[in-house]
Amino acid sequence: MQYNEFASVYDALMYDAEYDTWVDFIKKRIPQGKKIVELAAGTGEATVRLCKHYEVIANELSPEMLNIAAQKLRAAGEKIKLICEDMCN
Repeated sequence: MQYNEFASVYDALMYDAEYDTWVDFIKKRIPQGKKIVELAAGTGEATVRLCKHYEVIANELSPEMLNIAAQKLRAAGEKIKLICEDMCN
């Protein structure tokens, strides 16, 4: 699956996504400080938020999406393991 074009517009399409709500949902169920794996991390919007509370490993199939996520994580001062692989593997 090709995400090259999609990755560049993904954040604009997801501008109203409830990332903070999703992170709050996770925080209520998983104690802070735990190690978690985020599957289908996309461009890293939730990943950056999760890094404030967890040790995160992020997985994404699209190298283009992961490149954007890596840029966001660097800008936020976060350094985590990013895995480019199909989550089914």
